[in-house]
Amino acid sequence: MLQVLLPIRRARRSLRNHWFQATAAFHHRTPLYRPLSLLFFGSDEFSIACLQKLHQEHVSRPSSVIKHIEVVTPPDNPRNKVSQVPLKKFAESVGLTVHAAPSKTLRDWKIPEASEKFDLAVVVSFGYFLPRRIIGAFESGALNVHPSLLPRYRGAAPLQYTILNDDREGGVSIIELDDKRFDVGRILKQSRVDVAPKTYFRDLHDQLASIGASDLLDVIKELDQHKTDARLQEEEKASLAPKIPKSMAVIDWSRNAEDVYKLYRAIGQKIPLHTTFRGRRVQLMKIEDPDISQMPEAAPGVPESPPIGTLRMNPSRTLLYIRCNDSWLACSTVKVEGKNEVGIRDFSNGYQLSNVTEERFE
Repeated sequence: MLQVLLPIRRARRSLRNHWFQATAAFHHRTPLYRPLSLLFFGSDEFSIACLQKLHQEHVSRPSSVIKHIEVVTPPDNPRNKVSQVPLKKFAESVGLTVHAAPSKTLRDWKIPEASEKFDLAVVVSFGYFLPRRIIGAFESGALNVHPSLLPRYRGAAPLQYTILNDDREGGVSIIELDDKRFDVGRILKQSRVDVAPKTYFRDLHDQLASIGASDLLDVIKELDQHKTDARLQEEEKASLAPKIPKSMAVIDWSRNAEDVYKLYRAIGQKIPLHTTFRGRRVQLMKIEDPDISQMPEAAPGVPESPPIGTLRMNPSRTLLYIRCNDSWLACSTVKVEGKNEVGIRDFSNGYQLSNVTEERFE
């Protein structure tokens, strides 16, 4: 009897093992999410990082959560230094269909027809407000990537204000798009980062663009769960980060050197800081860290604390020092209005600065 039962038990065990293996293989091949067709709205380099992440997911994984992507950007502007919208250039380079939005508003704009009905809108640095009519056309709604720990720094310039306010912590938020106001939707996911002292805009931008792109994909993969766990923003903690006006780039030499350097790190890579010299605008293209660039000793007879805006040079004429309220600030390259960017020696030769201590930036 035992001899008869043993083969039966072995057969049952074998069938059970095959069933477990088949089930595991099925779950491994079958996604736990439904594939989505995306319409991506964006414009700049920050949005490129997010689109690139989603496109890579789409083309590299046959069972991806993303089954189709098309792109909407603002129209090209021939008056800009770079006329083509950066996101448009990238999207076309990877073969994505790109649609141009109207120049000012989406009030009368219609969602483009596509081979796949769009399920989800993704909006990153787009600059337009999406009205309720458009958001409601997407079955899964609309997501937004914002480079701050909302509700802190709602607005167009959260990275710049993170630096201007000397914050030691920053982050990125994935939120639902609200149909009434910018940057007030429910928070689906947030990631925090430490902000090092003397961080530059470009470094913070690139770090948060990368994190934001990964977080966006994670949210899309588990969209229903993130919506279930979403939380409202705390209005009492809200602060604004409005668009940086060009007037902010005018240097006030009555400020402390560290404050001018902070302004340079926050906005200088997009809007060069500038001053006036002999009636012409001069952009300070490369400003040095005031804690590192030491002012050389004053020549005999030259006061140690001259009026603000006073100029000096180091002996090798590679650095130009400008007197601020509390100390000196060094600059290594400048761009005079209508001229090319040059080093300090060429600037000095061009203006024949034989006695630079008698010159001032206004």
